[in-house]
Amino acid sequence: MWAAETKSGEVRRDATRIAALTDALMKERRLLEELMRVLVAQRKGISSDDLEALDESVFAAHRVIRTLGEARQRRRALLQLVGVDMDLPLRDLETLLGANATADLCAARNELLDAASHLAGALSVNRHVVDGALALGESIFAAALGGESSGPHAHGPRPIRLPRQGSSSRV
Repeated sequence: MWAAETKSGEVRRDATRIAALTDALMKERRLLEELMRVLVAQRKGISSDDLEALDESVFAAHRVIRTLGEARQRRRALLQLVGVDMDLPLRDLETLLGANATADLCAARNELLDAASHLAGALSVNRHVVDGALALGESIFAAALGGESSGPHAHGPRPIRLPRQGSSSRV
């Protein structure tokens, strides 16, 4: 039930829930931005052969990702409290909430979606940097052995590929 159909106390509770959802979206955005900073530190560690910085960035990324998972759970619970299907795309939030979608909520949602898009780009860059570092390491290893690498990971184990989150493939 929304404001037009409820009593005064319920209207305040709905407004409080929308405000809590807005705060949750803003926290998620901040976490994505923190993860982007960690990825930049990771790239710097790789490019400067700083193993300590690289190690720190891995632990920092793990911490942020864990906190991000908790934040997403909170968002899903709040979506459920305001009567929105938790699995629907965030871009549809304004349509689903109608007049109850405040300007602050829509702005927080847009900022979160923008941060997620930027993070996807940063992840792609990091993937290329790591792949380049692995290829360079393989060529140095091959040169040290007096031979040539016959392709990616020719002189060592192939990396384990984990399924992407949300993937339907089974391991």
